[in-house]
Amino acid sequence: METSYQFGIDILVIVAIVQFLFGAAAVWLFAGAAKTGGSDAAGTEEMEALREKQREDSKKIQEAMQQVYRLTGRIGHDVGEHNARVKQINDELSGAAGERSDDLESAVLAAVANMTQANEKLQSELRSAEAKLAEQAAALQSQMEMARTDALTGALNRRAFDDEIQRRVSEYQRYRTPVSLLLFDIDHFKKFNDTYGHQTGDDVLCHVACTLSMVMRDVDLVCRYGGEEFAIILPATESPGAILAAERARTAIERMVVESNGQQLKVTVSGGIAESLAGEEVDSLVARADQGLYASKKAGRNCVHLHDGTKLIPSGKQGAAESPKAAEPKQAETKSTDRAAETTAKDPLQSLPNREAFVEDVRRRVEQHHKYHAPVTILYCGVDSFGAIVGRHGHEAGNVVLRAVAQFLKAVLRDQEMLARIAEDRFAIVLAGVNAGEALQKIERIRQAVEKCRLPVDGLAEVNFTASFGLAEINELDDATMLMNRGLEAYAHAAAKKNCIQVEGRPVAV
Repeated sequence: METSYQFGIDILVIVAIVQFLFGAAAVWLFAGAAKTGGSDAAGTEEMEALREKQREDSKKIQEAMQQVYRLTGRIGHDVGEHNARVKQINDELSGAAGERSDDLESAVLAAVANMTQANEKLQSELRSAEAKLAEQAAALQSQMEMARTDALTGALNRRAFDDEIQRRVSEYQRYRTPVSLLLFDIDHFKKFNDTYGHQTGDDVLCHVACTLSMVMRDVDLVCRYGGEEFAIILPATESPGAILAAERARTAIERMVVESNGQQLKVTVSGGIAESLAGEEVDSLVARADQGLYASKKAGRNCVHLHDGTKLIPSGKQGAAESPKAAEPKQAETKSTDRAAETTAKDPLQSLPNREAFVEDVRRRVEQHHKYHAPVTILYCGVDSFGAIVGRHGHEAGNVVLRAVAQFLKAVLRDQEMLARIAEDRFAIVLAGVNAGEALQKIERIRQAVEKCRLPVDGLAEVNFTASFGLAEINELDDATMLMNRGLEAYAHAAAKKNCIQVEGRPVAV
């Protein structure tokens, strides 16, 4: 009986916690709606769409809260009935205490049977209630995540940015934990929409968001700040680190080739950086980063400026920034010397080294390892269900997906490393001087970026895809063939599960 009471108490505690979460979520949603309603940064149509989304979120939260309240009432009723039944059994036992031993024994046995039945009934009902509470908690978590995510790019939205930057700045003011803010704006974005259409504009936004998610650290928060502007919150990062992160991201985006509606487009971004200062409010921090962004636009775009609190400081390739005309969206250049060169320029996949070149690179790296004992890790990457993507959307859509994955992989390569295409849907890299543990952190970020990437292709709403990865680190007894076979075996295990990384028999859960 004590067990059933404790079980009931546990359930009621869970109910109280879930009710608190629902209430907090409702307050957060309503507060977010009020805060957004006062913003004049977004256009009228965008603001109205955001308000409508907030009204839908609030309605769903309220419905979920009502379900929890009804469930709470039913649990209280069930526990009340159980307690009444237990009291009745106790009264029956008390009344039988003065009877003959045979009658008393029968009464006790009957009471035990009734008590067991009552406990089993209550526990069954409470388990059912617990399962429904878990479902409601999961629904709440999903709803809150959706309310914080930009539907187009998969990045966090302005609401999530406002919450997080306020928290980080407050944390800095209390504990002096540094935080930096990076703002990026896509150069000449209006030109993409006007020249190629809004679908191409959406494609560009998705590519930029995916690339930012891939090159930033796991602790950094990539947000779509509004329109073609992105904000990245860099926790525990001072200005020098923020400059390095900004240049890494700017360079990765500059190297992108966006495939959309048969066009191959180059994209650049301008950036502004600001590190939180003592006594500074969020609005001031954002304004300084915005001033850095404006300075980058004025300096010719495709560069980054830091506002240190008193002055603007250019970083990276500011002196070599393209002129506004050169930075405008344009088709990737093609060589016209012969048809083969033209085809290579039009399709970056064709310019990648093939399987033979990859095998030769593996052999060379293995020889260097046995001579100098430097670590070598081999990586295989493949697009999950590639045949299904081609069958559903066509070969060109498949090529767009492959180019996107190749772009993610290229962004983290060092100069001495080579990306090879070893099969229609598969890539491979030899990572020299890197062990599997070090490589794993980079590859997990790529996996997450690919998972979030959604590409509009040839009039389709979007193409979603994932990739799987196999890693193998060289052993002292390995030759090139043995190392490649172990890498392929790891990849085969990952591909069977999909959207997974396998490190020589050690799967990375997703």
